[in-house]
Amino acid sequence: MPPDLQRDASHVYRLDGQVVPGVTQVLDMISELEGIPRAVLAAAAEFGQHVHQATDLFDRGLLDRDTLDAKLVPYVSAWERFLADSRCVILSSEAFVFHPVLRYAGQRDRRVLFPDSSAPHVLDVKTSAIVPRTVGPQTAAYLECDVHRKLPVSTIRYCVHLKADGTYRLHRLTERADFSIFVSCLNIWKFLHAH
Repeated sequence: MPPDLQRDASHVYRLDGQVVPGVTQVLDMISELEGIPRAVLAAAAEFGQHVHQATDLFDRGLLDRDTLDAKLVPYVSAWERFLADSRCVILSSEAFVFHPVLRYAGQRDRRVLFPDSSAPHVLDVKTSAIVPRTVGPQTAAYLECDVHRKLPVSTIRYCVHLKADGTYRLHRLTERADFSIFVSCLNIWKFLHAH
């Protein structure tokens, strides 16, 4: 992330004092079109952030299981199972990304390398009841940030859906139109927020 890009506590990105849209913020309009109430989205996002923090601490070997909220335990267990089953290597966790040409930012969940892969993959973690349709465009936006930085990366993206029963499901994301959908939403966001 460029040194002059900042993110505040409410997840608003600013570059040189100007607001730069975040990836999930740009895609919020899709969720709104699907009729999901804002309060439901906000509660799910807050819980998801707690799971992300816990799994990030797990990845870094810093998670204190004795202080872990009981509601988070099955999700961390599912993450642990996924890592054991996939044997993937975490290359980065909860990293900020930025696209200097299209001027958007975000926080990519993981960049991983699977044992049988020749290039790293963008991987997103979801905890909602169902995997949101926005995960394809979301991961495509993160992928494009890596491509722009000329990082080696596979065009195949993944979503790990962690479930409340301690299980997980791995989703392979290959839809070619995903980045186009993101760019369309980004253009609408910029139109609506133009001053």
